[in-house]
Amino acid sequence: MCRAAALPINLDIRFLGIDIARPQEHRIDRPTGTGDWLFLHFRTPVLLRDTRGTLVRPAGTVILFSPGRPQWYHGTGSGYRIDYCHFAGRDALRLVRAYRIPCDRAIGPSRPEPFAALMRALAAEHLRHDAHWKDLCALMLAQILIAVGRSATNAPRGVTSRQAHLAERLRDLRMRVHQDLLRHWTIASMAALVPLSPSRFSHVYRLHFGLSPMADLIEARIAHARWILASEPVAVKQAAAQSGFSDVHYFSRVFRSHTGCSPQAFARRRIGATTGHDAATPLENLRLKT
Repeated sequence: MCRAAALPINLDIRFLGIDIARPQEHRIDRPTGTGDWLFLHFRTPVLLRDTRGTLVRPAGTVILFSPGRPQWYHGTGSGYRIDYCHFAGRDALRLVRAYRIPCDRAIGPSRPEPFAALMRALAAEHLRHDAHWKDLCALMLAQILIAVGRSATNAPRGVTSRQAHLAERLRDLRMRVHQDLLRHWTIASMAALVPLSPSRFSHVYRLHFGLSPMADLIEARIAHARWILASEPVAVKQAAAQSGFSDVHYFSRVFRSHTGCSPQAFARRRIGATTGHDAATPLENLRLKT
């Protein structure tokens, strides 16, 4: 029998969290950091301390903390949402240097990479444990590091004041949409608040956030539904309604496509039958076994 060739990338994912909603009082303050690398992608504005000081950073900001370095951040008054990945491996430092990633420094979303989609794909592969999943996860994490390096390279260049103003309007609009998930949003109603034509709005929104306005809205609604289902016993129909879905059957299909399981199965998994974790602990907060 032929043996699979060893993958030339050694990266080990230790903890992984996708679109985690943190409450207003949640604060991270680790003076000596952690013993591993920590990649963060903020989906909402955040107050972040890095090598250049403590500043409010916009949605889409990313940062890669190196092992042992201080970590300090929290929300700007209404909590925050975040993707994170703790990782280690003998090739981590080599890749960080190869992709010229500035560690411990916030990287702004002047021309953002699709980090939300990349992280979601990584989490799905990590949870499935299909054949060669560790090798594929290492490759996917390397792709994320490449995206971080690209963002750092592109950040200082070619951003006019008009482009910066448009980016700010888009971030404000995105925050407003995510804070009002029950509203019946359309491309036209979103575009009118920027203001741009619907076609122009859809184009620049995808450039800035890596996915279409409606796909982003659905992701936010599914994230909210996950939080509801993981927090308390609730009927699927109620979770759908509280997340902005009027059709429970459509909600179930979309939920399965995003999470790989039905809302009912997701709610049952929160019990933590195989992990021993508290029933109220969201699935994405659990340590993923490698």
